[in-house]
Amino acid sequence: MRALLAAVLLLLTPLPALAAPLTPDQVTQRGYVFSLDLIQRYATAMKALKAAEAKDPALKAIAEQEADSPAAGIAKLKAHPELFAFFKAQGFTERDAVLLSVAIVEASFAAGEHDLSAFPAVSPQQAAFMKAHDAQLRPILKGVFTSE
Repeated sequence: MRALLAAVLLLLTPLPALAAPLTPDQVTQRGYVFSLDLIQRYATAMKALKAAEAKDPALKAIAEQEADSPAAGIAKLKAHPELFAFFKAQGFTERDAVLLSVAIVEASFAAGEHDLSAFPAVSPQQAAFMKAHDAQLRPILKGVFTSE
């Protein structure tokens, strides 16, 4: 009887929700191996783009067009080589320019968390890198994701 009760309780106990499989973009994002050089090159591209935007309202208008998905962001860069040129100069593909941005932002948020389940596209190594290099990354990323 106890065995039957235990089996019934086991069956009635809700299982943890299975995590949704990662999308191809999330797999790519999770696969970035962060280094100070990689993030510095990304920041250099973004800062050069922002400086060019300040001088060229047409470029700024293109850059500010919303892209509601990584695919849309990649398509925007492919359609506007003048925008992509800043990332290409730093050795990035259109896909890198979009997904690396997301990876850096999400890993920055995840670095302060003990449980990374809310950040499925962030690897533990990415979060640990952001946490371990916080003091070095702050000046590198200053003004990259904000209008400072």
